[in-house]
Amino acid sequence: MECLGMKKYLTGAALAFTAAAGFIGCSSTSSDTAGIFIETNTGNKQTARIAVSTTSLDLSAGDTIVIHKETADTIGDTAYVSIVNLLRIADSIECVSGIMVIDSVPVGLYDSVQIHPVSGKARSASVNWSIAADTLNFDSALDASFDGVVAIALPQGFENLASADEKFEDMPIAVRIEGLNKPCLQDFDGNVILLDRSRGDSTLYWGVLPHVIFNESGEIQLDIISNCQANNNLNLVLGRHAEHFDDFETSEAAQNSGLALTSVMGGARWTDSTDSWTYIDNFAPFVDEHYMALSVWFNMDSLQIDGYVQIASAKKDSVGFTIQQRGSTNAINLRLDAEHGVYNKVYGRADGVLDNEWHNYSVKIFGDSVTTFVDGVLNTRETFDSGDGFGKAFNPGIGYKGTRGGIDELFFFDGTQSENWMRLFYALQAAARQD
Repeated sequence: MECLGMKKYLTGAALAFTAAAGFIGCSSTSSDTAGIFIETNTGNKQTARIAVSTTSLDLSAGDTIVIHKETADTIGDTAYVSIVNLLRIADSIECVSGIMVIDSVPVGLYDSVQIHPVSGKARSASVNWSIAADTLNFDSALDASFDGVVAIALPQGFENLASADEKFEDMPIAVRIEGLNKPCLQDFDGNVILLDRSRGDSTLYWGVLPHVIFNESGEIQLDIISNCQANNNLNLVLGRHAEHFDDFETSEAAQNSGLALTSVMGGARWTDSTDSWTYIDNFAPFVDEHYMALSVWFNMDSLQIDGYVQIASAKKDSVGFTIQQRGSTNAINLRLDAEHGVYNKVYGRADGVLDNEWHNYSVKIFGDSVTTFVDGVLNTRETFDSGDGFGKAFNPGIGYKGTRGGIDELFFFDGTQSENWMRLFYALQAAARQD
């Protein structure tokens, strides 16, 4: 039977027909017989996902992996040709982390791939990939393996989120993993979740779930993969901006006063009357001038505050926002100053939160509506005149001079998050804190 070799001899119209239709007919006896078929790219082969070492392949951001493989087999009188031709471009996070996940690779053995760099000549790289169906496959160069499970249970009062008729996407999570080297996670859908380790707490890791999936018990269950990443410090995008204060140097006066003995997760910024603002440079907190979400943890005592505190603020030319305490009350609120809109108006008063304990205050501004949350619970929902918005506000400052206490885990989002999304974001942080 000569049909297996015929494809490489076809020219002209016959070759064009092969590429377009995916198969050709030939005869092993005479031209009057339909004969057998050679099928190409039939899609009959099972596919799977593989985690590949970008380090062993010496990939840089923008380089392309070309996976090409052609195999032939016969079943009865039919000869099948299966062609694999996949292209995958490496991004910067994959190169820093040392791991890339490639989807829809046909099962089988692979011994080489082509690398097409952004600049320079293409090259061949040897690999040892054994890809089986119904599992996440690991490049042998990774030395990775499944090593346990993380089960995140929602704190009391937030269990209803597990049955909410809502999709929670792009959700930052904090998890605690002890005793494993450079771990990452896999969710129920088979997605690999890369992790950043806290610089202030070696057991605390941050990642982003593309989609939150709850099991029948209302928990988020994630498989742990050890030796998964080449690097634990990836600077993952956890939102529009995140400040963990892991590397912040506590002032000597704060240390001597005992303020820096506790934190939320992995470290905090502890200040006293000698400290100044911490600025977030080159950052505009509002999207399209009218949309923003913010979440911040703080630990302060109203008896230690001298009349006025700004926990977080971004203002210019009397336009912006401030999370503040004013007077001798044990409460904070949100001040908004919109361009050609409200001025010096306060919203979202939260009582009893300056009690020398950790609390979370969250804000969601969407057009002319402002919603606030205290410790993950809906606090206020109000409307206001946003005018021309908050476009002038930029470079937020954290902890106005004179602030005495701790500030931690400041996150900015784009304001499109739902109320339940904001509640779940708090609940997952609270769960990690309890752990």
